[in-house]
Amino acid sequence: MRRARGRFEDLLRAVGHGPAALYVGDRWLPRHVLLAVGRDGDGPAARLGVYDPGSGTVRTLTRDAYADGALPLGRWRRPWFAVLPTRSAQASAASAA
Repeated sequence: MRRARGRFEDLLRAVGHGPAALYVGDRWLPRHVLLAVGRDGDGPAARLGVYDPGSGTVRTLTRDAYADGALPLGRWRRPWFAVLPTRSAQASAASAA
């Protein structure tokens, strides 16, 4: 559980620099991709805002639901991995603007 909580913290930090892809699924495979787009709050109560293309809505994920593999996303309840923005990508985007 501690490892999953650390990953949640990584996502919270990353969305301050740009969106991040979050792959979720069942216990066997990742099956769905969400786009982490923002955060709400700080500390232990911080929540992650994710765009769910399956419903066309932004949903809120809590630290506990993430760590417990109980995401409120229908049958895709387990986080698998995330693709986070990098500092070099952010610098490239800033220089292109």
